Amino acid sequence: MAAKIITTGSFLGNLEVTNLALYDRVSNFNLTRASETLRKKGQIVEGLTPPQVFDLWVRQVCGVEKRYFFTPEPLPETVPQGIAEYMGYHAAKQALERAGITANTLDYVIFCSFTSAQLIPNPACTVAHYLGTGGVAALHINTACSGFLDGLGLANTLIQAGAYKRILVVASECMSSHIDFTDLTTAILFGDGASAAILEASPDASGILSFTSSTHYNKDMLSMDYGHPLQMKGGAYVQRSAVNAMAATLEAALQKVNLNFSHLSYLIPHQANLRILRALADKIGIAPEKMLQSIVQTGNVSAASIGIGLDWAMQGQIESLQFRQGDLLGLTVVGGGYTSSGMIYRV
Repeated sequence: MAAKIITTGSFLGNLEVTNLALYDRVSNFNLTRASETLRKKGQIVEGLTPPQVFDLWVRQVCGVEKRYFFTPEPLPETVPQGIAEYMGYHAAKQALERAGITANTLDYVIFCSFTSAQLIPNPACTVAHYLGTGGVAALHINTACSGFLDGLGLANTLIQAGAYKRILVVASECMSSHIDFTDLTTAILFGDGASAAILEASPDASGILSFTSSTHYNKDMLSMDYGHPLQMKGGAYVQRSAVNAMAATLEAALQKVNLNFSHLSYLIPHQANLRILRALADKIGIAPEKMLQSIVQTGNVSAASIGIGLDWAMQGQIESLQFRQGDLLGLTVVGGGYTSSGMIYRV
């Protein structure tokens, strides 16, 4: 028996921020160096304004064209306070409405985030309360970018064990509140948003076929201490490590069910960086058009990234990712910690 996603939902920050708009927020952008880098890549920069050069440079570095931030407006009293909690609530509410089910039919809530506003009550408890779940168990997990996939893996285990029948998994990140806009490594990359999925036992051969997860402690590459912005080192070594980690954990998930990369219909990787994604597709031998590339439109939304893209695809909103019954999806992620997880899912 496997767990199957019966519905999904997503929610993005309420302010669209293009690269041109982001230019006014950042500092330390070296126009001369960026222009020279672009010229070496064959780009024509003569005649472009500084914001236009910045836009071209960002697309070259990480592939992001725009992202969404949640503006610091007062939140209504009738929904959870805290931006991550608020966005997660709305993603979950959308998933429930699409399935035509009510929150009090849920048996368990898993909330994945490292940017929630409160420690106690934990954000899973908060979101469950505002959804009206009626006091079911609510667990908060923090495995950074791996959160959503780890939440799905945990839900699958609980359903397989027969302990729970219907589980809500939510991932929500307010990255804009934890970005140092003088640090271009992070400022150009991240956005705000949330994703949600509801799982039940699968009556057929569809659903989660396998899941694997691992950790490799390394605070130097990606970290965030309380009260401080996110710190991330870039460079070729980090990108190469991310590609290798996602390929390895996906291969491990495939091996659990005696499959290999050639069996995959689509690749659903963490939206870390477009250059990383393209290198990953090349490494495992899948056509780029068969791979989720929502980072272009949303930026890196950490734990919520895979779930947002998966929601769009399952709703038929991505032309190149039109899932059909029986298709095999390979989901893989690497996040701060380092954490890495892989999953094989049959539609």
